[in-house]
Amino acid sequence: MQIASGVRRRIEFDLDPIRAELRRRLAEPSDEYIWVRADRIAADAIRQCWSGELEEQCARALGDVHDEFLVSAARCLEAGEVLEAEGHRAWLAKGVIHQLAFDAVWDVIGDGDLADEAFEVRAE
Repeated sequence: MQIASGVRRRIEFDLDPIRAELRRRLAEPSDEYIWVRADRIAADAIRQCWSGELEEQCARALGDVHDEFLVSAARCLEAGEVLEAEGHRAWLAKGVIHQLAFDAVWDVIGDGDLADEAFEVRAE
């Protein structure tokens, strides 16, 4: 997780379109728990706009993370090989996607009109 977090901190990704899509989709009625639904929506939207540029940013950032975490150097090299071989299906890409999704979800739900619903305790 430290590798994906280190990469995420080093990439630039505009979450505004993801937040807009999330706000629109969460306005639709659903019985699904809002946090799970929001994460799924945001992650799906990020996967849809995954690009070569974002993958290149991940690859470059991975080099920086490697330098920072010399103790984890073997794991970083493995992550780079898997990213190159698997693209957005690589574990690193999945970690980055879900962290970006969380950022968008938190911005929309945690600070917005949906905060009351999000923190409501459900009786199961």
